[in-house]
Amino acid sequence: MREIRMYGSLEEFASTVRTFEREVDLLVNRTIDEKIFAFAYGMAFRDATLRKAFPKTENESDDTFHERKKRVFKDSKGKVKKYINDIFRKQYPDPLKVIEALCKNKNGFTFGNAQKLVNMTAKYMFLATYTYKSKKELFKNCHCPMDGVMMNKLSEILQEKEQISHKEAWSRMSIIDGKIPEEYIYFQEKVGKYAESEGISPIEVDFCLWDD
Repeated sequence: MREIRMYGSLEEFASTVRTFEREVDLLVNRTIDEKIFAFAYGMAFRDATLRKAFPKTENESDDTFHERKKRVFKDSKGKVKKYINDIFRKQYPDPLKVIEALCKNKNGFTFGNAQKLVNMTAKYMFLATYTYKSKKELFKNCHCPMDGVMMNKLSEILQEKEQISHKEAWSRMSIIDGKIPEEYIYFQEKVGKYAESEGISPIEVDFCLWDD
């Protein structure tokens, strides 16, 4: 509670009002930022676990499954938020580091799930900066979300369907013996090639090629 006091001059009072207004603005902006991230993260988590992307295990009850899903949501949120914050702090973080960190959970969240969560959160946050060139630049290191639709679209454009074919569903890709799935690395390389030819960033490729 702010202390009630008398002011010696109109200027002192006006200065206090301006300080208070700045504090309110900062509080409002922080609240809005939190809500924007929460929305983006929630949408991305839905994308990463939709339908068969994050299935129940054999003999797992619905209640147990939903509790497991909630744990993944909660445990991953802080790591993804730090990644997004680092982007806006102009640190240009490596998305693979946070993706790998998310894969260390014991709740069945695969590399495929993790890359979709991280990359889709960045994609949704990128939308908020789209009309600001300087802000768009902050996302230049972000990856394009990988899924079956994008793999097929990119294959058609680059006419390399055989090379970009994948052995299993994107959501089942896992880190084996500490190695990032080759399909993911190859996909991001091809995304980078296409992005460079179009004069855009890799994360924008998803917007260019995706359709319903």
